[in-house]
Parts: sequence; structure tokens; C-alpha cells
Amino acid sequence: MSEKLVSDLVKYDDIQFAVQAKDSVHGPIPLHWHSYYEVELFVSGGATHIANGKIYEFSPGYVSVMKPTDFHSYNPKGETFGVRKFILMPEKTSARIRALLDRLPCALDVGDRFAHFGKMFDELIKSCGNRSESGCLLSQNLAERIIIELTMCEESAFVNEVVSDHTERLSRVLCYISERFTERLSLADAAREVSVNPDYLSRYFSKELGTTFSNYLKMKRLSYATSLLMTGDYSIEEIAGSSGFPSLTFFNRVFRARYGMSPAEYRRMMRQR
Repeated sequence: MSEKLVSDLVKYDDIQFAVQAKDSVHGPIPLHWHSYYEVELFVSGGATHIANGKIYEFSPGYVSVMKPTDFHSYNPKGETFGVRKFILMPEKTSARIRALLDRLPCALDVGDRFAHFGKMFDELIKSCGNRSESGCLLSQNLAERIIIELTMCEESAFVNEVVSDHTERLSRVLCYISERFTERLSLADAAREVSVNPDYLSRYFSKELGTTFSNYLKMKRLSYATSLLMTGDYSIEEIAGSSGFPSLTFFNRVFRARYGMSPAEYRRMMRQR
């Protein structure tokens, strides 16, 4: 993968609507993040799901709940895997539903309720084809019902991270980055943390995640910076420093490369929505 930052990888029809839903079949999906909430029900195939530095093995009946600026990727066991999914735009979603989503784990197994949730996702996908006022209200109500029912799942439905000799080192590195990305951090620092050679870690990182260490670190910092732009009144310089960027100039350059606008322009745009 190139150094281009990957975000909002899966495109939806029109983000002016609060809810979007679709059936999707995917091959490998590189590490990326979204500016919206995304809920996916695994319906076919199998895949390794890396979410916020934790590693899971997904199969039909598993549900992924990704919040804005969460990071995740999929590596299918075969050629493809299938999901039913929907997104919610944060600025068009009630605080009550956002709070429920924020409490959900990023991975659940709905078990013997798989068919039940499959029908609800299918109904939601069909309702999203009707963009009348009543159709949009129905879509929003169906999405909220799915979220509410997911929050009612027992804790036994929460999926534990897969820990093996193969995944343990990668998980440690990703967790280390998540804890330290706002500080001065280098590949050599991460290599020392897991007691390996930096060149080895660089190759291993790129193979497992499909991106470089430096690009992953930029994504973490940039996603954190966008959340500060949307939620706080900090100066652009304060946000750059708090997010771990070495200089305001570098922050502005990386931000413009990703969004096609300056951080200040992005803030104004988001506050006008």
C-alpha cells in the first residue's frame, strides 16, 4: 500500500441521510477508519479482523461495531467474505443512540440469534431504498432497534481477542502505539518494546497490516486530531501538538493531503452541518 492515508474506504450512496445500509462481499480490506459509526453482520466466509490493535477471528454470526476514528482491517480466510452493514452519521444520530454505540464492544457473537439479526439487517437494507420521509424514519428506527438489541446481548456474546504466538507480538505493538502515539515515537521504540530488530518489525508490520509503521502512526494521529477539531475549541497549533505531530507545518501538510483542505476549513465545514 502507498503512503496515502486510507479512510471511509467503503463508499455509500449519499451521506446526507442519517442511515445507509447495504449487502457487501469483500476481499482483503486494508487498515482504515471512518468518520461515521459502522455496524456489520458477518454472513458468509471467514476473516481475521484487526480492530484497534486487537485481533479476532470472524465467522457468520459475528458483529463488528466501529466508532468514528476506530481502526480496523479484514483479511479473508478464502477469497471473499460477506457482510450486511449499515452506517450512522454521528451528527444526525441522537445522543442516546451514540451513547449506546459507544458502550458496545467492537466484536460480538450473536450466536443462535444470527437468523433474527440477519432478518433485521435485511429489512433495514430494503428500507434504505426508500428515501421518502417515511422511508428515512423507518430506516432510522430499524437501525436503532438493532443497536438496542445488540446492547441487550449477554456479556458471553462479547468476543475475546485471539492470542497466539503469531498474533501476540503484533497486538503488543499496536497497543503500544495506541498508548504512545501522542508522544515522540519511532519504529526503533516499538521494536525495543517487543524485543525485535527494527528492520524485521518494519517488514512484519507491512505484511500483517498492509501499511507501513509510519503511515499507521500518521493515521492514528490524524484521526485523533479530527476528533479534537470536531469536539473542542483548541487552537490548530494545540491540536497538532496534542496529536503527536512534530510541527504545525507537517500537520497542515498531512491534513490537507488527506482532506483536501486545511484543519481550520475542516472545522468550519463540520460545524456548519
